[in-house]
Amino acid sequence: MVGPTRVTTIMELKEDVRVTGLRSLLGRADFLAASLAGVLGLAAVYYGLLSRVSDFGRLADSMSTEPAYLAAVLTLMPLSFGLFGLNFGVLLTLRRAKLRSRAQAGNAVGAATGAFAAGCPLCGAYLLTLLGVSSGLAALPFGGLELWVAAAGVMAFTLSRSLAALRACSGSQDVGACATAAPSKRRDVVGLTVAAVLIASVLAWMVLVNEPAFR
Repeated sequence: MVGPTRVTTIMELKEDVRVTGLRSLLGRADFLAASLAGVLGLAAVYYGLLSRVSDFGRLADSMSTEPAYLAAVLTLMPLSFGLFGLNFGVLLTLRRAKLRSRAQAGNAVGAATGAFAAGCPLCGAYLLTLLGVSSGLAALPFGGLELWVAAAGVMAFTLSRSLAALRACSGSQDVGACATAAPSKRRDVVGLTVAAVLIASVLAWMVLVNEPAFR
């Protein structure tokens, strides 16, 4: 017989997996592992593009005379990486909660926009060169900073819309009105962690091969 105790258990379980926003997502191991994999994946792609035209040493030398530009890049680039990782984690959560958000397409748009800024005004930018812009980022008014700002802005907007799709709710509302996702499974966490380690290994290999300091 299913009594009050059984009903309470079901409700408590639903409360445990209720998704109420970014704070609750940060408590999920699968979300954190997915976000880390997303950050590393984007970093690997961007570094691959950078390695076609330059390396960290040349990049630092070219920006050393423009501290304001360097500070802006060092702020916007990690911000874009972080936003992409969070969006990637939210995307997986939305799918597990069987929810859809068209806004997630913006994460790809933001990532693609930032990819055109993978370079520097003096050393060029690989994707812009492919489009026939031989002067690369130097052809842009702010040396590519506008691309980083656009990328971060699109991904921040995407994150806010995706979190809204999770239908954040307060404790006074019916738990049935909240989005739910299956509890973190060890298999998923291990799989995402392994993926993150593999991506990190590939990124480290790329740096070792491309950077003169390690040759």
